[in-house]
Amino acid sequence: MVEFDYLSTRVLREICMNSRETVAGIAKKLKRSGSVIRRRLAFLENEMKLKYTLELNERELGLAYSYILRIKLKKSLDGNTLLNYLKQDPVAQFAAFTKGDFDLVIYATAKTHIDYCKWEYWMRCLLRDYITSWKSAHFLAPRYGFFSLHENILNTIDISSPRKEILLLLNHNSRVSLKELADKVKLSHPTVRYHVTRLKESRYIKRFTTVMQKPPKSIHLITFLSYNFAKGFEKRNEKCRALLRNESEPITMNKCSFVASVAGTADDFVIISFDELAEADELVKEWEEIEKEDELKIEDAIVTQVVYGALPFRNMDIQKVYDTSWAIYDRIDAEDNKEI
Repeated sequence: MVEFDYLSTRVLREICMNSRETVAGIAKKLKRSGSVIRRRLAFLENEMKLKYTLELNERELGLAYSYILRIKLKKSLDGNTLLNYLKQDPVAQFAAFTKGDFDLVIYATAKTHIDYCKWEYWMRCLLRDYITSWKSAHFLAPRYGFFSLHENILNTIDISSPRKEILLLLNHNSRVSLKELADKVKLSHPTVRYHVTRLKESRYIKRFTTVMQKPPKSIHLITFLSYNFAKGFEKRNEKCRALLRNESEPITMNKCSFVASVAGTADDFVIISFDELAEADELVKEWEEIEKEDELKIEDAIVTQVVYGALPFRNMDIQKVYDTSWAIYDRIDAEDNKEI
């Protein structure tokens, strides 16, 4: 594995936190020349296969019904067969084969509950000969991380043109210049700048960001956690969250890629990455010890093959962007009431 020096990790952090930051802006912040930053960025793009994309606010886009599914298979399922099924409908955004307590994970999002239910029924019928069990958990509060949204689902959202076209182009490459955007949508530079600003102000875009398609860590553990919620749960649960947030700087990649509170067949959903399996076992044991009073139950599996979409591997200032509050539920409730 290639060793990344301190400057490279700092450049990576800046570009993950804001992929539209200019080379000059990064150079000024890190007190290096523009040519040095440009070379480091090119090195990172090549070594880590960086993809510039958008972290989108699904609820603001009208995609309020998001689910994470864990599926147990009774026989092998061909990846191309699964991919063909997933591409036929815009609801699915991510899918990966895993090894452990479940064999397949799918992330899906839809405008309405009916849209999601129709998709689930259709998918379960297609996979009827393969499925042993199918468990779904509804996303309540994403605390950290995201799944990239595909163009086919973005084409269904209610945003007028040319703003939707600009959103699609930025989702494909969030670092594209305003000049290139203007040429592609055939609008003036100031007009495109206005639309990009409005997309951010409308809260459709949470962040212009970057993901690593070739991450430095090799083991990716997907976990579903369920609790008994004994008295004092919130304090104990915060200790578990601290294990995910606390990292020794500098880092090349966050050990935690995704954390969300969910409802249904689990209470929390977490994706964590490690260099060695022993590290994963150690973390799980720490969780179980902290949450002993809550009778913590864990279902987990290691990703063996990403079939559709991508995992959100990044180098983020996790202390700054991780939502630790319990008031997150109050904000969601207020948004729902506002929509009604």
